[in-house]
Parts: sequence; C-alpha cells; structure tokens
Amino acid sequence: MKRSRALLTAGTVAILVLSACTAASPTAGETKHVRVQLQWAPQAQFAGYFAAKEKGFYTAEGLDVEIVPGGPDVIPQ
Repeated sequence: MKRSRALLTAGTVAILVLSACTAASPTAGETKHVRVQLQWAPQAQFAGYFAAKEKGFYTAEGLDVEIVPGGPDVIPQ
C-alpha cells in the first residue's frame, strides 16, 4: 500500500513538473506582452526587473515586458 502510494505521488509530481516546463516555453516567434506595475517610482528595490530587461532575459523567454512606474495614487494589486 505504501509503495503504490509513493509511486502514485512520484508520478503525479513528474506530470506536474513536465506540464509546467512545457507550458512556460513559448512557441517559436511568439511574444507575449506583459505589464509589470511597480509599487512606487523606480528605485533600487526594482533593479532586478530593469537589469533582466536590459540583459534580454525576458525576451529570451518570449516576453515583451513593459515596466510601469507606480506612485502614491497607484494600487498595484
């Protein structure tokens, strides 16, 4: 009983991992436009977003990322 439960769990995890990997990869030439709303004006805490865009990491994953600055009147949720 324990062995069959362990095999079922392992199989389920493997299927989930494989489906997540295939769903994340874009098809050839397809680019998805995404907007990232910052919580505040651009500053050091958002440096990773800007660095990834500059280095082309988003483009390599098939994403066209637009970084939208925030402010006191913006609710990013």
